[in-house]
Amino acid sequence: MNLPDKWLRFDQLKYTRPDMSELSDSFRRCRLRLRLSMSAHASADAVLELQPALLRYYTAQAYARNCHDRDLRDLFWQQEAEFFDEAHTQVQAWTTQTYAALATSRFAADLQKVLGDGILREAVRMTSTVNDRVIADLSEENRLESAYVQRVSQLRAQIGQRSFSLTELGPLLESADQEVRRISHQALCQAWEDDHDWFDACFSQLVSTRSRVSRKMGYSSFTEMAYKRMSRVGYGRGEVELFRGYVIKYIVPVCSEIRRLQRNRLGLMSLYHYDLPCLLPGGNPQPLPRRQEWVSIISRHVSEMLEEPRWLSSLEEYGYIDLEARHDKAGGGYCETLYEYGLPVILTNATGTADDVVTLVHETGHAYASLASLPKMRVFEDQQPAMDVCEIHSTALEYLMMPELEDVFGDDTETAAMVHLIDSILFLPYACLVDHFQHEIYDKPTMSAMERHNLWRTLERLYQPDIDYDTDEWFEKGGSWQKKEHIFTAPFYYIDYALAHIAALDLWQLSRKDRQKAVRRYKKLCRRGNHGALLQQLEESGIASPFAEGTFKRLIYAVCDYLEL
Repeated sequence: MNLPDKWLRFDQLKYTRPDMSELSDSFRRCRLRLRLSMSAHASADAVLELQPALLRYYTAQAYARNCHDRDLRDLFWQQEAEFFDEAHTQVQAWTTQTYAALATSRFAADLQKVLGDGILREAVRMTSTVNDRVIADLSEENRLESAYVQRVSQLRAQIGQRSFSLTELGPLLESADQEVRRISHQALCQAWEDDHDWFDACFSQLVSTRSRVSRKMGYSSFTEMAYKRMSRVGYGRGEVELFRGYVIKYIVPVCSEIRRLQRNRLGLMSLYHYDLPCLLPGGNPQPLPRRQEWVSIISRHVSEMLEEPRWLSSLEEYGYIDLEARHDKAGGGYCETLYEYGLPVILTNATGTADDVVTLVHETGHAYASLASLPKMRVFEDQQPAMDVCEIHSTALEYLMMPELEDVFGDDTETAAMVHLIDSILFLPYACLVDHFQHEIYDKPTMSAMERHNLWRTLERLYQPDIDYDTDEWFEKGGSWQKKEHIFTAPFYYIDYALAHIAALDLWQLSRKDRQKAVRRYKKLCRRGNHGALLQQLEESGIASPFAEGTFKRLIYAVCDYLEL
């Protein structure tokens, strides 16, 4: 891991909007050299010469996005976000045109040795998902995705005389007081119902735009193209359907037992949807330290476990972590890399819950993988694997860290680790629900809004049969899917979280027997960057495939044993 000798504060980093003419010239020179190249060495040199321009562009894009998401009201960063919504599709097109020569190069074998397999896989992916005919459509897709994020940030849940952002509502939704939970979920439901026409219209436009792009690219449906977009190698729709089937067969019954025991613990005759977030009678375990201390504590634990300097604390000290929830801040959490500075930047929305700690650890996993793989980066594509691999970096760290956080949860540390495991198991059917819903939507892109809502509620009963919406009619009618940002902004991404949980559970089971071996395998995976697709990375890191039924059986039995189910 390489860290800067001299740190610059995040807010002091120099930002300049990329000069698209200069970037276009860089791509043009690279294309010309590739066409004239008579050897693998000359081709590789052409690609390597392009890298500084690419890294400047992607650094500026990541910086602008983070600044925009920290304050959605800032007009300057709004303009920069709009610029990148359009510019990025053009950069994708230039990259496709440039890397097309690599995808079919007679020097492919030698280029892979020099540049790595990641750039060649990316070349194949881009040439099959982007061309000049879809540039305007891709810009429109980006615009609609940004509009969704902006609209969600403006939603407010009204409880009495007080208005809450959706992030601020989080602690109330899992309150130990059932009446507080009921009122909070009712306010949440009402907030989404009040704006549902806008979200229905936005999604209809997204489906139409994505379907149009897939037709122009020669695909039978957006689903087929989306698998290419996601860089899925070695598995496809059939394997994902098998995975969802294993979840229904092995995980859903366990979830029903968890819910039965939860209802008994809470002393309830019926378990309604507003009761689901509260797993324990006294409420879920809560972090003891102030939020201002979390990063320092997590930093110490991560550094000790991974035997690295306390880099996470330095990220916070110099402003590369934005932890706290605020009005007019983008929701959710993510980590991106500022390539020119060799540093990750993290955004979360902490309100004081255990879930916030998990989110911080999750994004720390992404940050560690970025730092661990940067020293070996020869080309931009070396460092950023497909999301099915990236989500293992983050999810596995959750499982490895939660049992160690005694200075966060005190006497409730073991309980907090168990609650995290339970939440993870309960999450798997929901992730599959989101994925199955999207497959159906893009197989039948002309569905009406009502048909989509009905489809969601039908699938919800399959994957989450224990949900009872009580009097919240909008969710009972199938409206709750609009809450899931990934359906709007990252189609077909969500199953990657489920795949990652199974791989992470494999490391969790190993860690209970041999923690050091599990940590070594985790570090090996993180250091690989984009060297190999998912199944190859798992095999060479000693982690089980999530597509093997035997893996499911072994892991769910281990979970049931640990939870004494």
